[in-house]
Amino acid sequence: MIQVKNTTGPVLEIEVQGKLLHDDYARVIPLFEQAIHEHGKLRCVMEIHDLEGFEPRAAIDETKFDLKHWSDFDRCAVVCPKGWIAWTTKLWSVLMPRVKFRVFEPGSEAEALAWAGEGLTD
Repeated sequence: MIQVKNTTGPVLEIEVQGKLLHDDYARVIPLFEQAIHEHGKLRCVMEIHDLEGFEPRAAIDETKFDLKHWSDFDRCAVVCPKGWIAWTTKLWSVLMPRVKFRVFEPGSEAEALAWAGEGLTD
């Protein structure tokens, strides 16, 4: 499940948990694309809890979105426990060198949001 917590301004906040489904992406991708249209480059904060993986079609949705919009993000803060998600985030930072990624421990959501919005003017 992907829950959008905030889509106002160039910093988007989402919460991810459980198994990610195609329906999640069908609902969320238009919100991201609208925000890209309105603000240009985006920043995101992803809080990831108990991720159980992706259904195959959702993995394809994620890959298509990332390939299409890889240059539309400046920063991405990922709040998650240490483990495979943190490792995967570091891999994405190599694959998407124009995007600044940073992993935050659970409980550091306010710090992650502050970092994601750093340098933005109102």
